[in-house]
Amino acid sequence: MEETHQTHLEATVMSDPTDQKKMVIVREEQHEADARIVTGFLQSQGIEALISEDDAGDQLPSLESVGGVQIHVSVDDAQRAHELLAQLDAQQEAEEGSSDEG
Repeated sequence: MEETHQTHLEATVMSDPTDQKKMVIVREEQHEADARIVTGFLQSQGIEALISEDDAGDQLPSLESVGGVQIHVSVDDAQRAHELLAQLDAQQEAEEGSSDEG
């Protein structure tokens, strides 16, 4: 039940009218674990990133694959986030390519 509350708090933070930061979606992952890895990477680069998902408060985890897990950053950080994610994707593709050859 605690997980439900946490997901609700994340959604509330993003829609809080007193928060002047407008959030935008920079990526959507199919699984929460992948989204958490990406979010952690962005945060390690100094970008505030939040996750939102529609899985009925963890009561219906099968909904995760339908709606996906969205990663949000502020509008001000969106361009940098996209650049960092492109670099991350390129690095992962290079690593996958080198492991396929070996």
